Amino acid sequence: MQKIITTDDILNDRSLISEERAKKIEANAQAEAMKILHGGKREGAGRKAKGDYALNITIKVSAVEQDFLKYARANGINLQQLMQGC
Repeated sequence: MQKIITTDDILNDRSLISEERAKKIEANAQAEAMKILHGGKREGAGRKAKGDYALNITIKVSAVEQDFLKYARANGINLQQLMQGC
């Protein structure tokens, strides 16, 4: 059975890697580990926070379409019935 060589083994054996390179690898590993220490909601992670507030809904339409939607809602126009007439 082969012995598994870990990153720590390589960093500790200075015949395989220089002192300067080992320090760079250790510093980068520490920096990466600090990024993932926390869990839960993170900015830009796409997770929604739980709470008692309503979600914001974004409608991507032109200004004319937005005006029509506001008019239809204000005047109680049933869009399904309107589309059946087509």
